[in-house]
Amino acid sequence: MAVRIELEGVGHTYFPGTPHEVRALEGLDLVIEKGECIGVIGPTGSGKSTLAQCLNGLLKPTHGRIVIDGQDIAAVGRGGLKGLRRRVGLVFQFPEHQLFDETVLQDVAFGPRNLGLTAAEALARARRALDAVGMGGEQLAERSPFALSGGQMRRVAIAGVLAMEPEALVLDEPAAGLDPRGREDILGRVRSLHRERGLTVVVISHNMDEVARLADRLLVLADGKPVMLGATAEVFGRGEELRRLGLDVPVTVRVLDSLRALGWDLPSAAAGIDHAASAIAAALGAKAGDGTC
Repeated sequence: MAVRIELEGVGHTYFPGTPHEVRALEGLDLVIEKGECIGVIGPTGSGKSTLAQCLNGLLKPTHGRIVIDGQDIAAVGRGGLKGLRRRVGLVFQFPEHQLFDETVLQDVAFGPRNLGLTAAEALARARRALDAVGMGGEQLAERSPFALSGGQMRRVAIAGVLAMEPEALVLDEPAAGLDPRGREDILGRVRSLHRERGLTVVVISHNMDEVARLADRLLVLADGKPVMLGATAEVFGRGEELRRLGLDVPVTVRVLDSLRALGWDLPSAAAGIDHAASAIAAALGAKAGDGTC
């Protein structure tokens, strides 16, 4: 299952009508199709986290509207918001800070229990969610979450959201603060969840290599406004514009740029390492064929 999310002229202002008024998001039009993985990038303060909370209903737009599978979330009552947050799961930055229960299994089962499921049903969901993030097995399930590594704690926190069986997953900096091995593991899990479950996924990150690996399309925010939207390779092909916004391009794009400067026939950007490697291999084969390599 997946959901289609439509944003029409969405904006959000904090403390409106006061001296502390801050317009964090403005004029955002976007359609996220069912089963799509879209990345959101932008400099600090560009409105990325505000957008994440609007998608989950934690914040309501002060302008425009958000429609989930045809339902305007502004028309959803307080009881309906609980259902919305089940359908659109939000994984906050550093979600492991919210772990609290005595065992991994009980922590992950907390959300399903709050849905009114029986203890057996909640535990069954928790076990399935832990399996999905590679934390299955009774030995791990019965450990204290605070005895785990940082990467394992992050996976448990994501499992807690998955146990609610969402149809869309919004991840705010999913690999922030992890070591290279933990980062690689989390990103691999997110990609597998997207492919295997067909979830609609929104990945918010300041790391260009992360979104290049995961996202089909990219939305670029600056000063709360959308400034670019397009296929991942297309957006990263606009490196100079991104740099003027204080952003960068993935390592793969920098490698392609360097080889093109040496005369290689390569695209200006590639969506992830696999695409870049294929392009380089094809160019290398062409050079071997014409005797220039």
